[in-house]
Amino acid sequence: MQQLLLFEDEIPDIRQIRRDKIKSNTYITEGMSEHHKRELRYENLHLSKGMIFTDEHGFAQVAPYNGELPLLNQIYPYTERSKLDGFGQGLHSFVTDYQFAKSLWDRLYTKTLSLSKFDLLFGPDYSFFVNPQYKFTSEQGIYRNRFITAYWQLCGLNVVPTATYGDVNSFKWCYEGLPEESILAVGNETVHVSHHSSVTLWQWSMRELEEQKRPTMLLVYGKRIEIPGIQTPIQYIDGYIKKHFRNGKNHQ
Repeated sequence: MQQLLLFEDEIPDIRQIRRDKIKSNTYITEGMSEHHKRELRYENLHLSKGMIFTDEHGFAQVAPYNGELPLLNQIYPYTERSKLDGFGQGLHSFVTDYQFAKSLWDRLYTKTLSLSKFDLLFGPDYSFFVNPQYKFTSEQGIYRNRFITAYWQLCGLNVVPTATYGDVNSFKWCYEGLPEESILAVGNETVHVSHHSSVTLWQWSMRELEEQKRPTMLLVYGKRIEIPGIQTPIQYIDGYIKKHFRNGKNHQ
């Protein structure tokens, strides 16, 4: 078999390929009235081309990801994105919502172009509130998580889907739209290890996630909390507290 050698200037620019894919994955609005364009852009619907939505809550259905992962020490928070070149690196949003949520959703297309330099993205991790008055906010967070993840996937980016949960009642719908038999990411920085109920809910939520979605691996950002009975392989990514306070030793 003849082997073809590529000169350096002939090697495909993976970043440009990603950007071209992003630019092509929008509804063509030429010829539409301004009213129709605004309707499409409301809630980023002009970026929903090719998405499939669930029947129950209308969440975008996310595809599984079982591809390569960067070294765990090469996975960085969204807040450090501008300092990084993206090669061999992953980007997560296990940070406070105000640091990513509004700017990412309001400028999803342009943010996606800039984030396409990363070899791996994690689905955005919106906060989940268990208080009844915040149920809409939690559902909206799940909707946007699935929508952005599906959009990034349709743009040809490598994306690990991210799961989140609230109370026991949320188990009926909080994993809706996540893929089966996929690597899944989840954060547990908010679990209070000194509170039995908080730890028990975390363990229960992960067993429920395993039962519903049969993940091939769990990437846990945060604390190493034992989950009795779980069969899924788990890899841990050190969270902010462990990295910056060394398990509390530097905490004043």
